[in-house]
Amino acid sequence: MNPFRKKAAALLAVFVFVGIICWLFASERKNILRESKVSQDLLLSYQIGNYSWLSQEKMLISYRQGDKFEVVEFDAKETSFTKRAILSDLLTQIDERDVAAIPTWRVSFDGGLVAVIDNADRQKSLTMFDLAGERVLSTYSLNGFQGNMDISWMPDCKRWLAYGNSNGMLAIVLLSADSKLQIDPVPLAQSFPLGFNLNSNLVVIGKNRGEGFSKIDLSEFMIQPTSSLQRVWEVQLPFHCQIEQVKLAPSGSRILWQLSPSSMVTGIRRISKFPYVTFSRAWRNEPQVWVSNTDGSSFEYFGDIPREEGGLLNWLPDESAISIIARNRLYIIPMPKD
Repeated sequence: MNPFRKKAAALLAVFVFVGIICWLFASERKNILRESKVSQDLLLSYQIGNYSWLSQEKMLISYRQGDKFEVVEFDAKETSFTKRAILSDLLTQIDERDVAAIPTWRVSFDGGLVAVIDNADRQKSLTMFDLAGERVLSTYSLNGFQGNMDISWMPDCKRWLAYGNSNGMLAIVLLSADSKLQIDPVPLAQSFPLGFNLNSNLVVIGKNRGEGFSKIDLSEFMIQPTSSLQRVWEVQLPFHCQIEQVKLAPSGSRILWQLSPSSMVTGIRRISKFPYVTFSRAWRNEPQVWVSNTDGSSFEYFGDIPREEGGLLNWLPDESAISIIARNRLYIIPMPKD
């Protein structure tokens, strides 16, 4: 081989090597927290248990401080806190009755009302709280339910569903400020309502199943005028995974998922010595954030959340972005524009 060909071959080898290195670095997983347009310290020294947006700029946050619950309203624009004393006392009183049964609360989509469930085994109840007036509107007994219950607001923001397990079935109660209506039990065990879709029907998610947990069932129920099962369909998840969090958008048009791989993968890890990368087959357990349509179609990958960061996911009210609170720091990640 003449000298020119040797130099050309060496140069080509260098270009190929650099290209492979660039491709490997580019194929690393995306840390979604680095995509945030807002990164704001919430200045709280206690671990946040729950939060919900009241508007595009304000949120309600609850956390445990010693043996008491504290609820504060946080203004992300002004970076200021307002304590919600009466709501804090309500959660604390519920917790004192049964420390093992953590109270559940949800804010209506318009940010005006809070529904709080007392999950105590012997004395389950639901309290409707008016945020603007800082007063209790009504309290209902919820007997006959086992385990923890949850809440979904109806699209009109005046009624809500309380649901939980009852004798192996999904039991549902429709409530408003002045009425209580028992809905016929739904014959679905190990299922969890997400909320209401664009047709004002209740979307229910089933148990993670399939080989390596790769599939899940979604169901759609009409609640009024009579409860009836509309359809059940199978959703293929993006990979073999466990579902850690799932949030239906306020409009009912999309679902936000946090999924953790349940199988081993070959990953890329940077090292300090030549060739600067290495391959390792291991459990990649960083939670991944995905968004899909309400019917489980068109999954779109957003990025990973480092396991050590944790993270509580939610939609902003206008669905222009999603929020993540990780290590008491608020991140807001814009939704991609169509």
